[in-house]
Amino acid sequence: MSESPGTLLGISNVMTRARSRVAPGLDPDANPALLERLRTRAARAIEGRESFIHDAVVLGKRIRLFSNSHHLADFWRENWYTEGEWKEATGQTVAREPALVVRAMINVDQEPEASYVSVARQEVYLFNTSWYGDLRAATMEALGRLIGKAGFILHAAAVEVNGRGLALMYPKEVIHPTPTWGLMEMQGAKFVADGWLALEPSGRIHAIEKGLYFRTSVLSTYPQYAARVLFSKFENVPDLTPA
Repeated sequence: MSESPGTLLGISNVMTRARSRVAPGLDPDANPALLERLRTRAARAIEGRESFIHDAVVLGKRIRLFSNSHHLADFWRENWYTEGEWKEATGQTVAREPALVVRAMINVDQEPEASYVSVARQEVYLFNTSWYGDLRAATMEALGRLIGKAGFILHAAAVEVNGRGLALMYPKEVIHPTPTWGLMEMQGAKFVADGWLALEPSGRIHAIEKGLYFRTSVLSTYPQYAARVLFSKFENVPDLTPA
């Protein structure tokens, strides 16, 4: 199974089989037979089964998720702004048709653990991984390729210290960076974003995620935040064992 319940912690705790980025597959835009196979198997994965469809809005773009994973759909809803939330915050309406469609399917025996991006069709396919970090990263990387001159989507963190901005770029293989926690100890520091953020052509940096997604191990250094974190949803937090 791609996902299973863990020992209850906070609101929920889901254990996932995959806990790192799955391998990227071949380019479906260069292989029509592959693209047809991916579309067919993604569609069959939700036929007659519990499935989820949820739209997120990032930088004014509608991103539509189709998934048969309760965990991925749940974390997706927590992480991104809805159309209503976006309009309330910005006053802007969003196009009805999605700019990007993401199909994240688990328990598809015929497919390996892999991700695929069709730039031509503006589609992402993710198979047999319930790890939310993978869905999040694959989606942001694909959206970054689609927005063009409108700006950049960066795997990074940003803080403001006494009116000056500081951005830290992360390599792709870094999963859950947390250096911003240390920077926030500086006098006059203000949190901007950590994980994925937007860089506008003007040079302005701003957050695009509604919530934080970080390692719980950071609480060993900052135990004062433990009480707040306990009212969260968790992923892959193991049982404690005697020392």
